[in-house]
Amino acid sequence: ADGASKDDGGWTFGQLGDAPSPKCDIEERVASAMSASEFRAEFLLMNRPVIVRGALSPALAHLWSKEEFLSQHGHHTLSVGEIPYWDRFHRPGHKTTVSEYVNSWSTNDGPKEATLNASAS
Repeated sequence: ADGASKDDGGWTFGQLGDAPSPKCDIEERVASAMSASEFRAEFLLMNRPVIVRGALSPALAHLWSKEEFLSQHGHHTLSVGEIPYWDRFHRPGHKTTVSEYVNSWSTNDGPKEATLNASAS
């Protein structure tokens, strides 16, 4: 009823493909154009975020369905606000779970907040 289908893994917005997202300033790379050693040197070892498009093989896609993702990670706490570390700068924001955050999205329009900062819990 929410517009999701088995083909899209239950996700209801179109940001999971190879196309760059217009909402994010984190660097994006296409998996086929980046080697594992390049990923390790430029991102992993530098503790630098990156969005890797097209990295998931069809055989493993079920592991990243919305249902599976939320069953594995839905209980974790997120800090969501206008800027990173919103609470340190007395800016609007709130803490929520991954499940509450994902389920707050309306069909086909993705996240509502400008910045999402995850903290393990």
